[in-house]
Amino acid sequence: PPEVMETAEIALTLQTDFNGSGGVDFVDFTIFASYWGIDCASELCGPANLDGIGSVDVADLAIFAENWLWGK
Repeated sequence: PPEVMETAEIALTLQTDFNGSGGVDFVDFTIFASYWGIDCASELCGPANLDGIGSVDVADLAIFAENWLWGK
């Protein structure tokens, strides 16, 4: 149903607002970039492993980019 999709989209957007400022901006990107390339099996990936798979990589960047400037 549309209501479920809307709720999931909002949760995903908030997931990329790493500093809780109410929007996705360069501060969040800086946090994301600090985890770039980290293998999450051997190190902590913090909030940046957005797809929950392997390492912080292009797939995670694609999710982040979908939400770029949300709330700004």
